[in-house]
Amino acid sequence: MAIMLMQNIYKETWQTALIFILITIVAILMELLISTELSSTIKKSLMGYEPDVFSAMYRIRDNILESLDEGIIAIDNEGRVQFVNGAADMILNQIENGLGYRIVGEKFDNIQLGSETLLVERMPIKENEVTIGEVAILHDRAEYTKLMEDLTGTRYLVDSMRANNHDFTNKLHVIMGLIQMEMYEEAVSYIENITIVQRATISKIMNAVQEPSVAALLIGKTARASELNIKFVLREGCHYSNADMQLPSALLVTVIGNLIENAFEAMNEKSGYEVQKELLFGIYSRPGAVLITSDDTGVGISEENLERIFENGFSTKGAGRGTGLYQVKEMVERYGGEITVESQEGIGSSFSISFTK
Repeated sequence: MAIMLMQNIYKETWQTALIFILITIVAILMELLISTELSSTIKKSLMGYEPDVFSAMYRIRDNILESLDEGIIAIDNEGRVQFVNGAADMILNQIENGLGYRIVGEKFDNIQLGSETLLVERMPIKENEVTIGEVAILHDRAEYTKLMEDLTGTRYLVDSMRANNHDFTNKLHVIMGLIQMEMYEEAVSYIENITIVQRATISKIMNAVQEPSVAALLIGKTARASELNIKFVLREGCHYSNADMQLPSALLVTVIGNLIENAFEAMNEKSGYEVQKELLFGIYSRPGAVLITSDDTGVGISEENLERIFENGFSTKGAGRGTGLYQVKEMVERYGGEITVESQEGIGSSFSISFTK
């Protein structure tokens, strides 16, 4: 009985061990199958990248987005914030704790921060042609305004150089003619005179106007006036400093450029060599105030047209005109300024623009 009992015990032991071995093998196979499927699913969700590669890419992306000066905000299709970089968090300080904050109202349209309006670029996030969210890039408007002012000043400086080039070409023809006629002393005297006049004009403008873009504009208009046989006079006592009152240079360039061009056109409508064409321009500033004046000897404005010159699209020069003075008035009033005009037919027009804090 003892021998039979031991044999049964050994038999049961081996059967139990075999069952456990089979169960272990089946479990290992199932785990391998499940882990392979899970790994494939994870890799597919990571767009084919290994987890360590994907995490390295995430860190790089995060560092890049945090180093940008532009604000980056990502939201889902329900309007909830999913990502906010440091620049956006600093710009939009109303976002509390970043993630999970719901933007009330229109998504990223006309975001107002204090008195400044942010420039916002919106891009949809799509997955399988279905929009699942949106990314907004917030730009600081002040930086773009500064860039625009720099480019405007450069453009008018180029225009000034181009106008001066035409003017000097004409003067070179005069000098060449004097040399061909063997009038050498007259040629030398002519060169000395034009050099002194040109240097004095540029020096006077640069000393009077401390805003580079405005000074470049006036220098270019002076050369343009010389081409049109118009006497351009900068009034005595002119002085402008942006420190007296903060006005965007783009505003001044647009306003002054339109006034001068309108004066040129009005004077070009007068015919005859005996007609005097003269433009008196002045710009003055003191702390808290700026005054701009323009007086021309053009054809003038009739009484019935005087009340309509600031209407959008109104012009006596044909279709497609009449936006310059309208734009000037809109910009002046937007910055709290005032524009007035006095005119008499056949004699000329006077424009005056004033800004005060």
